[in-house]
Amino acid sequence: MRKDRFLLFMIKSYIKSPLFLFVMIVFILTVALVKPASATDGKVYVSVMFTGDNDEFKKNILNTFKENSSIGFIEYTDTDAFKDSVTSRRSECGYIIPSDLNEKLLSGNKEAMIINYVSPSSVLTPVINETVYAAIFKELAPNALYDYLVKYSSIKDDMADVSYEDTYNLYKNFLGSGDTFSVKILLDEETGGGGRSAESINVRGIFSLLSLCGAFAGALKFYGLKDNSFFNSIFCRLSCILTPLFINVFISDIFSVISGRGLYPMRSTVFILTTAVMIYVLSLIIKSRTLFSAFIPVYLILCLIFTPVFIDVISFLPSLRFITYLFTPVYYI
Repeated sequence: MRKDRFLLFMIKSYIKSPLFLFVMIVFILTVALVKPASATDGKVYVSVMFTGDNDEFKKNILNTFKENSSIGFIEYTDTDAFKDSVTSRRSECGYIIPSDLNEKLLSGNKEAMIINYVSPSSVLTPVINETVYAAIFKELAPNALYDYLVKYSSIKDDMADVSYEDTYNLYKNFLGSGDTFSVKILLDEETGGGGRSAESINVRGIFSLLSLCGAFAGALKFYGLKDNSFFNSIFCRLSCILTPLFINVFISDIFSVISGRGLYPMRSTVFILTTAVMIYVLSLIIKSRTLFSAFIPVYLILCLIFTPVFIDVISFLPSLRFITYLFTPVYYI
């Protein structure tokens, strides 16, 4: 049998299989039932939570945050909801800010006053930190300046008749527009214009597992053919693995585009290559079809644990991040 006819045979065989029908049904149901995230306005989203009762400080900080057109700040009042927004990657990162921050600074307490929660996949947090701290500095600086002038400076006696409002106005005039500095965040096309939301990551995770199942099924098919000397070749082994894998990834990419979740060709390519190599090597090491079949559910369960399909364990155990690279869905997600 010629190689091209063997490939055609593999394609027809997979398309006619019950697994392909099951995969198609799951693809369609996933896209139909799981709505895309609404955060498609080109912004990076950041969670903010305030402690304490200084509403004026909180109001001023939020107003300063809203001046930034690249970052969308979402305020939370519930701690669990705040943490979940970051660990589920709906937000790039999150900040818990005490509303009595100024009083704490002036009292000399400077340790761990602002708590920063970071998503494991975040690459923008250092830039966002600068923006957040600049906004906070803009609010705190006049208070710190006035307190220093009144209590500690060499002109403190002359400040007896100078009010905080006068100092604040002088500070504002000196500062000009009131801005310290600004940061414009440009998102490359890999982020889909607004960053991959938690929802899109989950859907791509489901797609990757279905594609992985197809590749495993192809490898099992090879176990049934390898006794024939013609089929027991590198080409046939790779064809059995790559044919269902490529078809599933191709279909998942089409569904991703149709449903508005974006297309990531580089990730798809890396996922196909890493998965094909991994299963090929395993099929060489594991000679028994029964043992290989037993390995499949174990690997899939570990994928659910160590890749962010439904939950992200690495959010809680960052030291285990290196383990995730052993599970190929992470390259697709």
